[in-house]
Amino acid sequence: MMYDVMVDKRIYLAVAFFAACAVAAAGWFGYSWYVRSKEEAAYMNLAQSIDGYAKALGTVHSPEKWADIGNAFEVGAERHPSSKLHPYFMVYQADTLIHQGKIKEASVLMDKAVQEMDSQHPLYTTYALKRALLRIDSGDASLEKQGREELEALAQDKNNTARDSALYYSGLYAENRTDKAQAEKRFKEIVDQAHEQSYWYQLAQNKLKVGV
Repeated sequence: MMYDVMVDKRIYLAVAFFAACAVAAAGWFGYSWYVRSKEEAAYMNLAQSIDGYAKALGTVHSPEKWADIGNAFEVGAERHPSSKLHPYFMVYQADTLIHQGKIKEASVLMDKAVQEMDSQHPLYTTYALKRALLRIDSGDASLEKQGREELEALAQDKNNTARDSALYYSGLYAENRTDKAQAEKRFKEIVDQAHEQSYWYQLAQNKLKVGV
């Protein structure tokens, strides 16, 4: 499968930090007490659900238990529909669907989450990439086509903050299609532009060393 759960774990565990910053910023710029209290309640709910999610990683393998964990995020989304954190409840719920093997359902939920997100959010393009990869793995021909197009658009966008990862997955997709020239091109692009200490630089370098 194109989608790699292990790569995204670091991203999910970082979301709580960005969510906390969003709440703090809301208070700083003079939101009403009512709005602040609602956002704080949403943050607390999300943080508690994330804690359960984080504890389950690597230890929970039962689809039923992952469904229970997902329910916590679903309930949170229902309780805080107007919160700026609402899409992040859906992001985590989508990930619990992945753990249940429900890739198509996860891609649909991820699409809803990305559509709600602020396109200026630091992690927006990372989640857009995740949506593309889930669509490619969805088993639905129409969604797969959308996912391929999105992946290539993200890989070619020089303003994309997640471009290195998009290039890498584009290279993997080309490799899976036995398009060696395209795969090498993508991996070389990463090596040419990324910092040597970059995670994606190391992956691309290893690919080029062993041969695509």
